[in-house]
Amino acid sequence: VTDVVMPVMGGRELGQRLASIDPELPIIWMSGHPREALSDIVGTAEDGRYLQKPVAPDYLVNAVRRVLHQQAGKRR
Repeated sequence: VTDVVMPVMGGRELGQRLASIDPELPIIWMSGHPREALSDIVGTAEDGRYLQKPVAPDYLVNAVRRVLHQQAGKRR
């Protein structure tokens, strides 16, 4: 789980670095900006991997569970 806009290293650079280590690693993006304004970084995020801040704690937990469940299904 990472914010898109961060000081020092932005979300795009972090995503690229993580993908170079593990291309299958899922990323959940968060931002206070609308997804459409960040589509060059987060893509379409159609699979629920973009969360608009503020995010309720239970919604965040459910998003992480969903992504981990999807990832476990891919690796079997």
